[in-house]
Formats: sequence, structure tokens, C-alpha cells
Amino acid sequence: MTFDSYVQSLTQDKIVPSVVDGAFNGNVLTARLLKNGKRWDGEALKRPMMYQKNSAQGSYSGFDTLSTNKINTRIISSFDPRQYYQSVVLSNLDLAVNATQSRVLDLLKVEMETAKMSMADSIGGLFYGDGTGNSNKDFLGLGAAVDDGTNVATYGTQTRSSYSALQSSVTTGVGALTISAMATSYNAAKVGTAKPTLIVTDESVWTYYESLVQPQIRANYDVGGYKQVTSMGMAENKSALGVGEVGFDALMYRGVPVVADEKCTSGFMYMLNEDYLKWYGLKHPQHGEVEMKINNIQSGAYENKVPVYGCAWTGLKEPVNQDAEIGQFLLYGNLVCWSPRHQAVLKGITS
Repeated sequence: MTFDSYVQSLTQDKIVPSVVDGAFNGNVLTARLLKNGKRWDGEALKRPMMYQKNSAQGSYSGFDTLSTNKINTRIISSFDPRQYYQSVVLSNLDLAVNATQSRVLDLLKVEMETAKMSMADSIGGLFYGDGTGNSNKDFLGLGAAVDDGTNVATYGTQTRSSYSALQSSVTTGVGALTISAMATSYNAAKVGTAKPTLIVTDESVWTYYESLVQPQIRANYDVGGYKQVTSMGMAENKSALGVGEVGFDALMYRGVPVVADEKCTSGFMYMLNEDYLKWYGLKHPQHGEVEMKINNIQSGAYENKVPVYGCAWTGLKEPVNQDAEIGQFLLYGNLVCWSPRHQAVLKGITS
């Protein structure tokens, strides 16, 4: 069975977008990274990073000799693109048993939903890893980006021990969570006016933090509801979310949302500056990028679609040696942190 244009128009236009929306809303970090991605450029993604100031300067008097030493202040960080796939497989015998046209579409929806859940679960886990899995084919994650060189000695092809700008603040063995510990970690990630934009932790630690919040503040949450972190920003509460928009309950710390992510490493709390932490997607040469509907919180309506950089859908294909219909979601790119010193993590939080 080869689907004709009448059936394909329904499956491509209606089923695929809903699957992509759901897959990238499986956890808050994945949703925000992929929906706010950037375009990949070149065989490797490279950017100069200033690691020290130019020291050819100083006070002087009259005919003092001025330093004209050439000072190297920059290094080049370089990242490679990586690939991920999720297959959707349909047996033609199963399609034949699902004889009517409407039931064929139902079967396809079930398989697409399964692929969505599998993709969300796996990508969400990779974004907290160090990228060494599957012979270094996995996407880089926070395990690599937010480190001081203890676990990941080299990042962006540069050695962390040589450049302090590549070292994040890492606090281990925290034990009981305290506001003081959070303040120290937050301050370590704050550089000048640049400060963390998102604090991510697991569900247990989120609950620990909730217990530390002052009673009057908790009372406000009880009355008005939790603020909602979305893939594109934040809403005041659930009632302020747009139609079909997914929100994640957020507490606040110094004006920064604190959210629970089911994929976050147990006992960890990350202080992230998303201005320096980006997903870069590489466009597939043959398949167009899947589009994502973006919701406007104020109007409550879907106003436009944007491409999910690096994510392509091959469409359903009939193999030459199998009686089946097979398609893949393909994701090209990598998660890149241009300034690890703007990130911090607390580890080993137990209560």
C-alpha cells in the first residue's frame, strides 16, 4: 500500500506538526533549547572567546615607554555537528487489517505518538549528559557544558585547565539545600550584568526549595497559582497560557524561574544563563525542516510557525525489500555553551 496524495495531505499536514509540538514539550529544558535554536554554519561551529584582557596598558608620565606588546586575548572554541533519528515503522499487513481510511489514520497517529514519546525521552536525557555515549555520537549536554574540568577536561576542543573561562562553578556534596548555597552558586554564575535566566532541578529538589520559600510567598502561589515557564518565555499563571500551550510550574529566586525537569540528574540544581547556552541545528540537504507553531501569550492564538532548526521529517517511504511504510525524524546539530563560566551547578542535594 502506497498512500496517495489525499491521505498524505492529512498525515503530513495534521499529524506531523502535533507530534513535533508534543515531542519537544516533554521537558522544559528540551522545549526551550529546541524552540529557541540557532542556525548551524560550516563544517564545525567555531567562535572566538576572550579568555584574558589585553594587558598592554597602564598609567604613565611624560616620556615613559608605553608597552606595545601584542597580547593574545582569544581562543577558538569549536564544536562538531551530531545526528539523531527516530523511526516510525508501519507494517502494510497492519494497515490492511485496519481496513477503513479513518482507521488507517488512527493507526498512524498511534505510531507517531509512540515515536514522539520515545524521541522526547531520549533527547531530554542526552541534554543532561556529557556527549560521550555511543562512541561520542550523542549530543553534548549539561554534563559537558557545566563542569570545571573534573569530569570533562576538554570542551570545544580547548583544555579547561588552561582557561578559567571554560570552567563552570561546581559545588559537590551539598546535602541539605539552603538559600545560602543557592546564593553562592548563583553569584558564581553571575558575571557583571549577565546573570542566570533559568534554574533547573529535579522534582524532589524543587520540592525542597518550595519548603524554603517564605510562607507569605507560598500563600501567593496558593491564591494565584504558580508562574508558568513556557518554551518561549513565561506566563503569570496557567490561566494566562495560550490555547494549547504547555507551561511548567515555576518558583522564583532573585527574579529567575526555578523549574523541575523530570530528566534532570537526581540531586542536581543548575544555574543556567541561556544567552550562552544554545541549540544549533543544521538543515537537512533533502528534507525540509519541520515547523513549530508558536503561541502568543497575550492574544492566546497561534500566530505563526517557525522551523525547528535541524529537525526534518523524511515522510513515509516503502522499502524495496520490505512490505512496510517507514519514516524518520532526523535531528542534526549540537548543544553548545559559549561561556561555561556563566553556568553553575549544585550537586548532591539530599533534602
